[in-house]
Amino acid sequence: MAEKAVAEIVENVEIDSDATGERLAQDVAGAIAGLNDANSSFYSSIKGTDWAARKAIAGAITTSTPIASVLGKTINLVNIIVQMVQIADRETAEVNDAPRVILIDSDGTAYHATSAGLLSAVRNILATMGEPSEWPEPLPIVVKEERGRNNYRFMTIQFA
Repeated sequence: MAEKAVAEIVENVEIDSDATGERLAQDVAGAIAGLNDANSSFYSSIKGTDWAARKAIAGAITTSTPIASVLGKTINLVNIIVQMVQIADRETAEVNDAPRVILIDSDGTAYHATSAGLLSAVRNILATMGEPSEWPEPLPIVVKEERGRNNYRFMTIQFA
């Protein structure tokens, strides 16, 4: 019952088509800064500065699989990484900052997507459930792709 109530809190964010690249970059940087006070371009729930923690973070970043390959399937979430990346717009070739969200499953598999909607869902999960290191068990989630106004596609997270 409580999980359903929390699931309803998780909301989606659609980016207005008139949003400028600069405003989007500021929004993304601010959203990441809200997750981690120390650095506005990177957040990791994997804590520590020892070699094992650094390897775990680097491994997740460099070997992650596109989330699109597991849309609609359960991920037993244990860690989250968010980093700012630059992406060229397909139509204008303008380069903008965007959030790359990496979700790490309990089996160690990392999945990534560049999605403002997914970042919003992650922020809401962290705000309601706390840091993953404080969870008593992995959080079963399902990433879904939905459509908003003007046929805008976005990703969201639901509890499994």
